[in-house]
Amino acid sequence: MNPKIPTKIALFGLLVLATPARAGSSDLVIYAPGMGGDRDTAAPFVAAFTGYLEKQLKWPPKSANGVYLDDGKQARGEIEKMKPGFGLIPAWLYVDLACGKDAPEPISAVDGIAGMSSAVKFHLVVKTGGAKTLDELRGKVLISNHLQNPKFVSRVLLAGKVDAETFFKLKSTQSGAKPFKALLQGEADAALISDEQLKNKPAELPLTVLLSSEPLPPFPLVSFPTVVSPTQRDAVKRELIGMCAAGEGAQVCKSLRLTRFVALDPAAFKVAVQQYCK
Repeated sequence: MNPKIPTKIALFGLLVLATPARAGSSDLVIYAPGMGGDRDTAAPFVAAFTGYLEKQLKWPPKSANGVYLDDGKQARGEIEKMKPGFGLIPAWLYVDLACGKDAPEPISAVDGIAGMSSAVKFHLVVKTGGAKTLDELRGKVLISNHLQNPKFVSRVLLAGKVDAETFFKLKSTQSGAKPFKALLQGEADAALISDEQLKNKPAELPLTVLLSSEPLPPFPLVSFPTVVSPTQRDAVKRELIGMCAAGEGAQVCKSLRLTRFVALDPAAFKVAVQQYCK
């Protein structure tokens, strides 16, 4: 969001775009940790985004209505109830939905949300001098702002090596900085952090990486094939890929703290889906 909007690293957003065509086909759900803001402060930026898509895709004026919510369970519930055409969602939610019969199709990814790039590794780290192996962390406190889906953490980010919920004492936080503070103060024994967090760790905190995930797009843009035609899917994909490059689209992206939409190979999630859905 705009710098004037209060930002929290792990705040969740839900954006619903009304359809200009058949019911649900152009609805878009955004559920993205790190976008910040709340329903009221986000309203003008949501309106700018929906207005831009209306103009570029020649949808009827005011046909796209947006709302920004801050509850993850509501986001999943809205997807099931509304059956939207598109979603900008965390990797863990895409993988979870991909196990179902109406699996979404990843068509793009996003740079910029919570400072993350379009392909990110997650790292299990300890304060240097602490545990030297994963097994030494059995029963210890693991803190992270990436624990929304422990099954995804276990099977994908930790490659099935342990069941995070039974192996660790999990401590979830909404702050991307809190894991470092907890390690420094001895409140946690390990942390699960992203590339960006590792890059920006406090200088006074030496860390040892015990395990790293395979790179994944943290926020894929997906389409729902049971709702969206290939033609409509491709039109939205083309528009979003270039949206942040210049002009009005660049300003809209900047206000939402998105750097760019990038092309995404559906195979990027192949292994993750196999690991998660088995």
